[in-house]
Amino acid sequence: MVTSIINGSNLIFEQEKSMSDFGELLEANRNIIDSDEEEFLRYVKQMTKQVDYIEGRFEKVYINEPFDYKKHKDNFTCYLEVIITPDGEIKYAVPDHKTAIINYCNLSKEELKKNRDLQILDSLIEYSHCICVYTYEYRGNANDKQLRVLSSLKDYGLYKGDLKNVC
Repeated sequence: MVTSIINGSNLIFEQEKSMSDFGELLEANRNIIDSDEEEFLRYVKQMTKQVDYIEGRFEKVYINEPFDYKKHKDNFTCYLEVIITPDGEIKYAVPDHKTAIINYCNLSKEELKKNRDLQILDSLIEYSHCICVYTYEYRGNANDKQLRVLSSLKDYGLYKGDLKNVC
């Protein structure tokens, strides 16, 4: 599949990709696309990296490393998906928040089958005491350590939401 981004009659970006979520990611961030051209081009660059991450190429060299504020900011624009553990450790939400929490808690398939509530993200958040952080919001009840880490993510420009939980 070839993904093309066109501004008026000018082809800005074209790359062969097999990821069907590319269009959904663009649509979810329409406000960036509708902003000025420089910000739009930065977003296209970030989306290319996001596609590589989702398809597994980028993940092998970056996402499995400990979280690094500078590296993350250099490689992603308006994109943050992490969990913050009760002790304040940041972990990438790979491949998603639910799976990241299951891995953090070392929950087996048998445990998940026995307790079907743990198959729901909000129940996992409550069980693990982790918070799920997205670029503009977080889910869960943050403790003091988690709020300090969230505040540092905000100070560094990675988290753009409120420090007061609205979810």
